[in-house]
Parts: sequence; structure tokens; C-alpha cells
Amino acid sequence: MSTKARFHPLNDLLPSTIKLSDRWALTLRGDGPTGATDGSSSASANVQYHAGPGFWVFGYCYLDVELLMRDSALDLTLHGPQVGHAFTF
Repeated sequence: MSTKARFHPLNDLLPSTIKLSDRWALTLRGDGPTGATDGSSSASANVQYHAGPGFWVFGYCYLDVELLMRDSALDLTLHGPQVGHAFTF
């Protein structure tokens, strides 16, 4: 059995978090369905401000979900700003 990790072009070539300074960082993320599959797509852009034992997060998030069921379907889109604090220890 091989323990070699699989190469993923987006994750391995593009960093998801870019350090802008000692206290500031930028995180970009996105995903979506491939091939003939439907499902969900999402994208987000966040900046982090590191202060003390944690960091503040400010950003924007977009989520689109399409679920097909037997006799119905759900098509949902959510988007908007996000603010939070992450504690590290």
C-alpha cells in the first residue's frame, strides 16, 4: 500500500493563505462540482488580523447548492459578509 499523497493542482500550486505582514493574512478558497455531477459550489475571501491568542476574520462567502430529489429539487444560494474570531491555544 502506497502512502504517497495525491497531487492536487490548486492545493499544491496555489497557497490558500498568503501572509501579508506579521499580523495580516489573506485566505482564498473555492470548490465546485466536476464532470457530470451537480451539487454545491462555494467561494470565500477572508483577511485575518492576528492579535494575542487568536485572530479576527473578516470576509465574504458565497455558497450555491443544487439538490435533485425524486419529485422535487432544491436550489439555494447564500452569500454575504462574515466576521468572527478564532481562539488559538
